[in-house]
Amino acid sequence: PGPRRQRRSLARRTARRSAVTPRDCIALAAEAHAALTCTPVNRVRLILADRHLDLSFDSEELSDLLTRAVDLLRSDSDIGSGPDAPRPSARFAVGLNPEIIESLAQSFEWPRFDRDSQIVMLHEHHRLAIQCAEDGPVGLHWYDAERHAGVYLARSMRAVTELEQPRPLLRLFAWWAEQHGMLVAHAAAVGTERGCVLFAGPGGTGKSTAALAAVGQALRYLGDDCIVIDPAARAHALFRTARVWPEMRDRLRRLQPQDSFEWQSYLGKPTTWVDPAYVTRSAPIKAVRSEEHTS
Repeated sequence: PGPRRQRRSLARRTARRSAVTPRDCIALAAEAHAALTCTPVNRVRLILADRHLDLSFDSEELSDLLTRAVDLLRSDSDIGSGPDAPRPSARFAVGLNPEIIESLAQSFEWPRFDRDSQIVMLHEHHRLAIQCAEDGPVGLHWYDAERHAGVYLARSMRAVTELEQPRPLLRLFAWWAEQHGMLVAHAAAVGTERGCVLFAGPGGTGKSTAALAAVGQALRYLGDDCIVIDPAARAHALFRTARVWPEMRDRLRRLQPQDSFEWQSYLGKPTTWVDPAYVTRSAPIKAVRSEEHTS
């Protein structure tokens, strides 16, 4: 059956249950992954740390919304199935599925959460995160390390735009990186292809501001919040987004693409896309600067 019919079937089976357990969530996510990868509307291949990742989307709108932040990772080669085609290290499926998310909301007494709160559950080789907002669940992330498969299901396009667009599929990337001996670090990074400096520290210490202020003629941007670090101590850019407070907007106009000056609010902090001309995809780590709060 087609994806819509499968989604309705999943929703009916879920509605008959008095409560949805983590095992139920895993089964629902696995079935949704199979449905989305079987008949995708759009497929995108990424290359991160010399590994291929395949992304399947159930709509062009969703694909356009979530791939912009990772467009520097897109592979030039088409996704093929021949003997010479590179085998992906994982397959992620992305789709809107309000039926499953609503079934989660109706199965529990959900407390009031801040925006982008996460309930994370680990079960054998499965990783599961339920994304919550003030009115309950709005998204579900699932990764199966044994099958190398991940899925992101959202309740609505609004949830995707507000919570997922600036750092799309971050949970899936982090679980995938962990499986391959890598780390998605909460850090910023600038440098050249010869080497880079990490700015590490808690939120609000100025990592984004310092990294973006350093980018110019000599230095390039790798990220301001999430950096992939491999076992060889090499940093890899993941998103070409940046989050800074409004007073920094005018100073950063030079980093904006000429055809776009968009600021998306993410948890109250404006987010924009850095011009690809100022971004480098990877570099060996030469130094780490630790940032901390000051009075």
